[in-house]
Order: sequence, then structure tokens, then C-alpha cells
Amino acid sequence: MEYKNISEKQIAKKKEAKLEFEDFVDSLFKSEKFKTKALKREIAQSQHISSSHQSYPDFLVRYSDGSKSTMFAVKCKWNPKLIQTHSWKSPAKIQKLLLFEQETKTPLFVVLGFGGSPSAPEFVYLARLEKLKECMVKLSYLFNFKRQVTDKEFDFDLERMILK
Repeated sequence: MEYKNISEKQIAKKKEAKLEFEDFVDSLFKSEKFKTKALKREIAQSQHISSSHQSYPDFLVRYSDGSKSTMFAVKCKWNPKLIQTHSWKSPAKIQKLLLFEQETKTPLFVVLGFGGSPSAPEFVYLARLEKLKECMVKLSYLFNFKRQVTDKEFDFDLERMILK
């Protein structure tokens, strides 16, 4: 999050909204096949730093169907308004996320929420990071990744490595 020319109260409110949206996303991993770890919060707490200054995924998720398992990462971003062109991350932070994905060989998914509240967004979009490499994303492009039911629990296609 960029914090230019805003008060500490506004910063705290933005951080609270981010954590609330992360909790919403975490709640969608309902199946026993998923085990989530709030990576970014743990790193921030262990290093005594503000998590907003890091470019780590928010979650590491282990998916196991009994015979096979895999790990993937999730980055969350909520915005109170759905606009025609949205800047979801700075180019430098996107590059750091791409580097994380490449170095760890861990697929990274991005969950974008808009409108409503962080705990009940009106619109949710879900895509692999490779599909959202540009910081400016047009709404018409995001429609390709729209979840029809925003609070539907996640499922994972292990063969195709797709979170849906």
C-alpha cells in the first residue's frame, strides 16, 4: 500500500480493511484439502516490521487430495470502488512477487475484491499472477477472471494448477 499524504488514522483504516479482506479470502479455503498459512503476517510479526512494506504473498496454501499435494501462494487486494482502470500494485512490487514465484517455484494467485466491504466484497476476481503482470488493469480485462459467486468456497484443479 502506498501511503502518501494521508493521516495515521487513514493508514490504520486501510490496514484494517486489508486484514479483513485477507480473512474473507482465507474463509474461502473451507475444504479439508486446504491448509493455509498467513505468510505475510507471520513474517511481519517475526521481523517486527509493517507488513504493508513487504512484497510477499499473503498466504501459502497446501492443497492435498489424499494421493497428491502441492503448494501455491495467494496475494489479496481489496478496493472500495470498482473503477474502469485499476492500479493493483506498483511495478516494483509486482516484480518482487514474480521473483518470489520464480525463485520458490510456487504458483501465485491474485484475489482482487471490489465494492461492498472487505469482509463481503461485491465483486471478486481471481487470476494467476502471470495474467496480472501489469500494474494498470482494465475492468474489461478483469471480467475474464470474475467469480460469479463471490463467497463460494475455493476449489483447486491439481492437474491444471488452477484455483477456482
